[in-house]
Amino acid sequence: MNFSKNLLIEGWREINHSYAMVNQYQIRELLKNNNFKIYFKDIPYFMPEWNKKDNSSGLKDFKEKISKLPQPSNKLKIDILYRISFPYRMYGGNANKIFVFGTSEYQKIDNMIYQGEELNEKYINKSIKVITPSNWSKVGFIKEGFKENDVIVIPCGVDLKIFKPINKEKKIKVRKKLNINNDHFVFLNVSAMTWNKGINKLLVAFSEIKRKYSFAKLILKDQSNLYKETAKNYISITKKKFPNLLTDEVLSNIIVISKNLTLKELSELYGSCDAYVSPYRAEGFNMPPLEAAACGIPTILTSGGSTDDYYDPSFVLKIEGTKKTLNDGKNYIEPDLESLISNMSNLIEKRNSLLKINKAILFIEKNFTWKLISKKLSDLFINDQI
Repeated sequence: MNFSKNLLIEGWREINHSYAMVNQYQIRELLKNNNFKIYFKDIPYFMPEWNKKDNSSGLKDFKEKISKLPQPSNKLKIDILYRISFPYRMYGGNANKIFVFGTSEYQKIDNMIYQGEELNEKYINKSIKVITPSNWSKVGFIKEGFKENDVIVIPCGVDLKIFKPINKEKKIKVRKKLNINNDHFVFLNVSAMTWNKGINKLLVAFSEIKRKYSFAKLILKDQSNLYKETAKNYISITKKKFPNLLTDEVLSNIIVISKNLTLKELSELYGSCDAYVSPYRAEGFNMPPLEAAACGIPTILTSGGSTDDYYDPSFVLKIEGTKKTLNDGKNYIEPDLESLISNMSNLIEKRNSLLKINKAILFIEKNFTWKLISKKLSDLFINDQI
């Protein structure tokens, strides 16, 4: 087979960090494109303890293909270099075109760019084009000095063969394993236990919801296999600040999942719950709400941030928020607690009458499949535009 372009990808593979997952889905589609001969160079993981066993990507059917991607020889002419790892490597390279994937959750990328070992300064080549998944995130790179036209928004996608609704029998089975009855209304959040995710605000909101609705439950799926912070520890810290809210009764109805899940297990977890809630403060994109919607459940999301790019009334209830700036210049959205509680209450009261989940799945199918996203990526690589 004759390929027109040599594409070298520098990044991580076979682990479940969001950057690696995004890249692996992209590669799966790009391998179907006859325009590219794909090579891969492994970049050291951001955390030295990360490994393919404990942090498996879950893409079992694709693992062999991505593991066999060859490294280029030193003599090979590279047409396109695509970097997707952290910290961001903004220096030049031996390629006709260089693209770097990155996110700026707080619309600021200080301390996120690779520092030279010999020079005490950042290596930034302003001829590089930046790929970022949201318009919110784009702002940070423009503030760093990149031209607006050189920061291209290409969103993340959803694999609809993996993330899809489950039947009633499967839902009952998954809930039973978690000691959840069919009568319970279950909220879910899947994220790292960090301040920008707004988990402390979610815990306070749930404590208020629990007082009104005895059948409410909350599941926190943390990412402690990637990051050291666990949901249990985060709950403990929040309880010390709000001892009168996070009572033993409230805490007994919060389920923590820390183990690494396969993609199938994650999909079934989404589908077994009644709503996904993300009162985030700062995100580069926020993939889990889209995956949850594809699995047939409504979402509650902070308004004004990165998720506005995929807002659709068929599956999103918006939390009112206020844009704020920290002392170091980082921007974020502070979600309004009363708005969060009101949206959670409305979903419980009105159940499925508020939103149109079938329309949500069609919306994702038309706009956010990995096939569509990777088409934009390949168009950018070849034509410098999407």
